[in-house]
Amino acid sequence: SVGLSSGREGARQAYAVALTEMLGTLTAIPTESVVSRLEERPPHSEPREAEKQRLFGRAVGVACLVRSGRLQAEQSAEKRGLLLKRLANVLTTTRGQR
Repeated sequence: SVGLSSGREGARQAYAVALTEMLGTLTAIPTESVVSRLEERPPHSEPREAEKQRLFGRAVGVACLVRSGRLQAEQSAEKRGLLLKRLANVLTTTRGQR
């Protein structure tokens, strides 16, 4: 399953809605873990179209995390700031890799 990186718009949208809801309700998955997952890079080169879909999926993943309310729920302003910087880096890297 490619989830957020799916080339099928309907599949990507459905996965994004489900992920946003899950992140908003399941606190057993630490926000830090979600951000780390978004930062991961594939260990191998990939075809251009697959790379494009993966990068778009990362951007959608950041949006899911923000919409879930997880960042606003962080108790520590310092930790929230660090997570926001990491997410901004994910988006900046995503934009620069087109």
